[in-house]
Amino acid sequence: MSKRKHEELEQPGLYGHGRKWFRGPMIGKGSSGSVYLATSKEPKSRLTHFPAQMAVKSAEISDSCTLQKERMVLSNLQGCPYVRCCYGEEITYGERGEMVYNLLLEYGSAGTLADMIKKTGRTGLPESDVQRYTRYIVLGLQSIHRYGYVLRDLKPENIILFPITSASNSTKYVVKIGDYGSAKKVMSMKKRRLNPYLRGNIKYLSPEVVFDGKQVPPGDIWALGCLVVEMLTGKSLWDGKKDKEIEDILYEIGEGHGLIMFEVRVIVHQMIQVSYLKKIGLRQISLNPTN
Repeated sequence: MSKRKHEELEQPGLYGHGRKWFRGPMIGKGSSGSVYLATSKEPKSRLTHFPAQMAVKSAEISDSCTLQKERMVLSNLQGCPYVRCCYGEEITYGERGEMVYNLLLEYGSAGTLADMIKKTGRTGLPESDVQRYTRYIVLGLQSIHRYGYVLRDLKPENIILFPITSASNSTKYVVKIGDYGSAKKVMSMKKRRLNPYLRGNIKYLSPEVVFDGKQVPPGDIWALGCLVVEMLTGKSLWDGKKDKEIEDILYEIGEGHGLIMFEVRVIVHQMIQVSYLKKIGLRQISLNPTN
């Protein structure tokens, strides 16, 4: 994207306001569109279902296929408290008359899990927080898998933090899976030939995806294991390794030559059973993928 185009997108008025919300500053940018902070025009009205603030993902209608697919996935997942709320969709018109597709989402004012990990200075989060956040993510994944989807892009940047005030007046966080643009129905993937290209960040891809293109629910569990390690240590499981090195190691594991990450797979499979969360010591997870 050119510098001029990027500067244009940062202007709230470029893509227009909604019928019941004002578009504010751009707060994020992804492959599927730009994300803006939006505020309700009537925050105290009992006639609106919009909260005072929302995150609005926007893209010109001709480039909005991924956002529209995300809306379809979210419409099937609403009701799980660890899946980001969706308040609907709306078409607005930009300054040049172009049609803009907008996905209206729950706003997480505390940023992302990636932001929180970065703030630790590569020392990692307290283990009690890691255990709690992992439980929230597991519950979100359970809902996604129950409805027949595989997420395919679980990473810290896609985990949104929502602050809550505890009984002791201290601020804690609920985390929710916040991006569903890469999610696919498992059955729909089985019906057609798998695409050979890698989907998602290589640091969170499972050996099955790298070796033979299988993108199924266990791949999300692998990504969760990588995420847990990153929360605990403040560093990626593959810290210091180039993408090609990571791909080669994962390919070997997929071929059956490596048992490097077997502990991660076993432990995180246990973690999917919520009752195990308090029984498993997260420090048991192997932290070095190359030994």
